[in-house]
Amino acid sequence: YQRRVHGVGIEGIVYYFPTVLKDAGLGTDTELLAVQLGIGFVKFIVLGAAGYLLDHIGRRPLLIGSLLVLAGACCLTSVGFVVEVAGLQVGGIFLFVAAFSTGIGPICWLFASEVVPTPVRASVMTMASSANRAASAVVSMSFLTIVEHTSTEGVYFCFAGICLLGAGLCAAFIPETKGRSLEEMAVAFSGLPKPQPVKDVELSEWDGQEALLPPED
Repeated sequence: YQRRVHGVGIEGIVYYFPTVLKDAGLGTDTELLAVQLGIGFVKFIVLGAAGYLLDHIGRRPLLIGSLLVLAGACCLTSVGFVVEVAGLQVGGIFLFVAAFSTGIGPICWLFASEVVPTPVRASVMTMASSANRAASAVVSMSFLTIVEHTSTEGVYFCFAGICLLGAGLCAAFIPETKGRSLEEMAVAFSGLPKPQPVKDVELSEWDGQEALLPPED
């Protein structure tokens, strides 16, 4: 799951978007700087909204929805490169950053902490962080090389496909964790039936009855 977070292309898109635009002959240095500042501002705003949405909408629908929006944003950006319309390219990237920061970005860390049992949480979170950083490094180092050997629009269409695949996998295998304890999550992943709560015994049921005590010696 952590590898798939950066498989959607967030590192390559955000890091190298000004370079890609400049190589395409679109945008001055001032405009590219404005785009970078705008991306940072969008991330700041939507991350604040994500905290509210996670507790009111839930993790699962927000995760799947963000992946679908990410796919649409990648397609929009790709079309922008095909027709060479800077507005579509910039709009697609802003939509991509907003969807990532609202959904899959924060949820990847929140979900991992909510489903891992306490005794192994430290080791599992370490492995998850390592996988996350490894995927980030692979995408960052290979993005421009792939663009050079294929095409910018092709790379964005590829990222769109990865987002759609991720949405399908999440819909099939990721449960909702909102308001659920670690014990409930363990049951959900094990496939066992949900344990029924123990019924409280009313005191009135014991009125007039003798307690069953062991016989005295």
